[in-house]
Amino acid sequence: MGRFIQKGTLEELNAFLTRFYLKEFIANGRSKIKFVTGSQGSGKSYFLTLSEKDALACGYLVVSLDGREVPLYDFKEIYASILHKIDLNTVIQRWADKVIEYCGYRPEDIPEGALFLNYLASRGETDGLTRRKIRKALNEMFLNSSSCDGNYALACSMLTSSRLGYPLFPEGSEKTLFSWLYGEKELKMSEIRLAGLAPFKITKVNARRMFRSLVEVLKKAGYKGLCVYIDNFDSLLNLSGLDTIHYTKMRREDTYEIIRELIDSIDSMHNVFFVFAFAKALFEDEDHGIKSYQALWMRIQNEIIGTKFNCFADTIDLDRFESFFFDAGVLRAIYDNFRKVYGVSDAAPVSDETLLSLKRKARDSSCGVLSLLEEEVKKEQRAEEGDSL
Repeated sequence: MGRFIQKGTLEELNAFLTRFYLKEFIANGRSKIKFVTGSQGSGKSYFLTLSEKDALACGYLVVSLDGREVPLYDFKEIYASILHKIDLNTVIQRWADKVIEYCGYRPEDIPEGALFLNYLASRGETDGLTRRKIRKALNEMFLNSSSCDGNYALACSMLTSSRLGYPLFPEGSEKTLFSWLYGEKELKMSEIRLAGLAPFKITKVNARRMFRSLVEVLKKAGYKGLCVYIDNFDSLLNLSGLDTIHYTKMRREDTYEIIRELIDSIDSMHNVFFVFAFAKALFEDEDHGIKSYQALWMRIQNEIIGTKFNCFADTIDLDRFESFFFDAGVLRAIYDNFRKVYGVSDAAPVSDETLLSLKRKARDSSCGVLSLLEEEVKKEQRAEEGDSL
């Protein structure tokens, strides 16, 4: 496709990003942050859904977060929200399967619910050599990793050994290990010590290091990396005290600083893809939006806007993309899809001029062209329902 995309729908834009980022850049060990913006109804959430599906198909572990539900001003809370979205039991089983394969056995041969050590015992193969292989596999997978926090690696190693039945670790520690990984505040230092970990908790100070460790251990489970999609990032502009998460000036600045730090450190991360989607108001509100925090705005603003659409830009403006590429044919296909969704007859074909007029209208309104097309189909639906009465 080249550096600049020449044509396309949102599906083709996503295919471009999948090819150059998910299948190449991120898969080869790099990391990236993308920002997706646009007016209401421009297709931001739909675009995230497209990318999430492709990321799963490419072998990434995918996490979707809603900015209205996650305290974005604290990276420890972001980390915990990401981890709570992950099926950690499945990840642990994948680690155990890797150890079983390392020892020369097939995971599918182990009876469901049975420990690997019990399986070996049933075959009379619990000899010292096999036990040594298990320990060596766990060491190579976790404990010898220089890019993973020592406590994090130990906790993951112990949880894996609990699925294998060897090596043994302090009885009743599994719950404590989960609590520690999730960063639960109620966990006591004495419980952490009894579980065999160094006595410290996951906090906002060390959460970034723990996030890096999470990505490293996920790769040990066979994932290509971690993709995190955060929709409704503009929720921090909601100034009402009735909102689930209330953002004060200090909390907004803390959020912007977290994103600024993430941008500055992204090159030192491996196999991570962050995508933030938000309404244009986050750019346009100079008192509360990103422009109010110069340290962040300087890093993500597009100083030069060319005459072509650059898909490699950090910020993807869907309004601009649609103004470039949504011709009458694309608009008609979207319109027909909306008709199918709402059960509207296509007996009266819509003209190209009508479709293009809606595109022009979108340029001068706060609604995206997709929203205007959907509203037009709803009008047809109401008209059909009125005729049938």
